Amino acid sequence: MLQLQEQEIFHLIQEATGHNTSDLQEDTALFSSGIMDSLAMLDLISLVEKKLKIRIPPQDIHLGNLDSVNKIQKYLSSRT
Repeated sequence: MLQLQEQEIFHLIQEATGHNTSDLQEDTALFSSGIMDSLAMLDLISLVEKKLKIRIPPQDIHLGNLDSVNKIQKYLSSRT
C-alpha cells in the first residue's frame, strides 16, 4: 500500500500550485475551486510519482482520484 501523510500532500500541492495550503481542508476540491489547473495537476502528479517512485497510469488521472487530499490518499492506498 502506498501512502503519503496529509501534510506531505499539502506540501506537494503548494509546490505544484504556489498556493498557500494553510487554508485548505482535506476535502477541498482542488480543481473545481480554481486552486489547481490542468498544468498544476500534471505537476502534482509528477511530484507524487517522484516522491513515491511510482508511475500513475493515464487512466487513473482524473478528478475522482486527484481532486482533494482525501481522494489522493484514497487512490494511493488502493494501489498495491
